[in-house]
Amino acid sequence: MEFFKRLTNLEIYDHSYFALGYRNPKFYNDTASRIDEIITPNSNSMPKKVILYAPKSLKEFRATHIMSKFLFDEVVFNESSLENFDVSDFDTIIFPKFTFIGKNRVKSLNISGISAHRTLDKFPLMSNLTTLRMSKAKLFRIFNESSSHIGIFNWAPNVEHLDLSKNFMWVLNKRFLDGLKHLKYLNLQGNLFQTVPEVVTSLTNINKIDLSFNLLPTLDENMRGWIDRQQKKLGKFEVFLVLNPFLCHCETVSFLYWIRSTNANLDCDGNYTCRLDANHVSHTLNVYEKIHDFYSDCNGILWLKFGVSLLTCISILTIFATLLYNFRWRLIFFCQRKFLKMAEKSLNVDFKYDVYVSYSDDGVSFIKNFLQPKIEQEWGLTLCCEDRDFFIGESIVDARAASIHESRHIIFLVTPSFRENEWSSFEIERAKYEKFSRDLQKIIVIAKGIATKDMPIEFATVWKDVSLIEWPIDVDGINMSCQKLRLSFFY
Repeated sequence: MEFFKRLTNLEIYDHSYFALGYRNPKFYNDTASRIDEIITPNSNSMPKKVILYAPKSLKEFRATHIMSKFLFDEVVFNESSLENFDVSDFDTIIFPKFTFIGKNRVKSLNISGISAHRTLDKFPLMSNLTTLRMSKAKLFRIFNESSSHIGIFNWAPNVEHLDLSKNFMWVLNKRFLDGLKHLKYLNLQGNLFQTVPEVVTSLTNINKIDLSFNLLPTLDENMRGWIDRQQKKLGKFEVFLVLNPFLCHCETVSFLYWIRSTNANLDCDGNYTCRLDANHVSHTLNVYEKIHDFYSDCNGILWLKFGVSLLTCISILTIFATLLYNFRWRLIFFCQRKFLKMAEKSLNVDFKYDVYVSYSDDGVSFIKNFLQPKIEQEWGLTLCCEDRDFFIGESIVDARAASIHESRHIIFLVTPSFRENEWSSFEIERAKYEKFSRDLQKIIVIAKGIATKDMPIEFATVWKDVSLIEWPIDVDGINMSCQKLRLSFFY
């Protein structure tokens, strides 16, 4: 560090691609009585703050792709002239807080490849920052939350180029980009948007947006109008839309006309792959050239659909009004009773656990090594496991019954030895009881290493209330099953 301070003419410092040490080193203790007893280095003596006296001439600092047992809570740059700061893919035990003594001159910051939860509140106000890259930062974990992180870019109010690519986002809260009044380029490439987030149209200075590699079937009228207004206002507007699953049918004809009429600059000259039907794929320009051949009867179809829909609605409303009039008093009394029961029931609901898990001996490893960390550490839910949460000396019957009663959902991990577990049938019957008479919300069955036809017959009476997940072997299948499991808790 003293040597670093004395490099008075240094302008660029690159300390990247270093595996400085294992994050969790373990050392064998030959004095231990058992071979599996280990010791780990004591980190209590490590300093919590390090001050870097960077050379005044240093303009660019890069420390990327670091694998380290870095334990500093804070890194201070003293009187720094830094303009470009890159700490992307900084894989350490602790992501430090960065502090700048004196004027902060940083114009470009790259924190890609780091979970956004770790970088929140770790940077001071950066008034000169114009470029911020947060690619592959797992932003979906933040942007899909309600309001806990509104305006998370307030520390960078003058950003003009913002990279949020490859973050697997499918929605954006209207206020997550609050304060970015100077934003000119927004990169949303490689996400899961099926419609362009409404918040984008509130950014009035944007002249370039990348929406490629998403799930857009079309651009709606509101988005198309905003692009044209920005083009007219700013004189130039660039849009990247390649590799979206666009659809070419009657409902998207206006999008095809817009591609040929807009003055905005489109990538691929507006010639995108689009699907005509389940078996045919074409390109938007080819379809536009023969648009009358493809969609000459669209108006007739639309009027036919409108007429059928109108007639159906009138019929349904007539039947509904007749039933409502004839049974009006019964319906009033029924709704009143239901409302009173729900109100009384809600007063007594107090779940201790989010999920109770039922499993046999061959499922213990899967629960401890995969399911428990996934549900509790990643998803933030509380899990009730027999091996961990049951007290010694307590009646096993009472413990199981009480735990299921105090759980919002129940998971049955059905493995080859599940039937042999003496408590499986009891837990299934208890789950049925809680489902039909109390507040158990979801019964989830995970079939692991067992065919559906071999499932216990006790599930037969509740199949309509069961969410079944057949656990795969391949990694992609496991990721999809995890997503399905997580959605099962909320939908």
